[in-house]
Amino acid sequence: MNGDRKVRWMVVFWHPDGRTWSEPDFPDVDFWHPDKQTSRMEAARVLWELRERGDTRDWVAAGFPDPFKTPGIWYNPGLNWTLRLSDIESDGNGGAKIRSVAGAWRGRGDPDEINRAMADARMAGTRDWRGE
Repeated sequence: MNGDRKVRWMVVFWHPDGRTWSEPDFPDVDFWHPDKQTSRMEAARVLWELRERGDTRDWVAAGFPDPFKTPGIWYNPGLNWTLRLSDIESDGNGGAKIRSVAGAWRGRGDPDEINRAMADARMAGTRDWRGE
């Protein structure tokens, strides 16, 4: 993606009723992380902590590369990531881990099929990749 350059990643969280800044006791988490994997693991930790606290809202975490270090690829959805609590499982030691790619896509359809549908929607000039 960026050769030898290290690109930091930002992480944001939200749920259907709002974002983290409206939460007075949201878990401590840094906005910036040194790389994609670190940002995903930190998001998994925060989602798991919310679950352990008994928060039942549908929280979503998303990560994006630093737009000032990757100007041409900022809007590439293939580079960005999202996590939901359903993408996280126990690591067996009281912490969390991200399910395998196969597990994360279970119930969401074939990822190759989704990517093809998104490409077709872009070529047709529409954002409706779900066929609705």
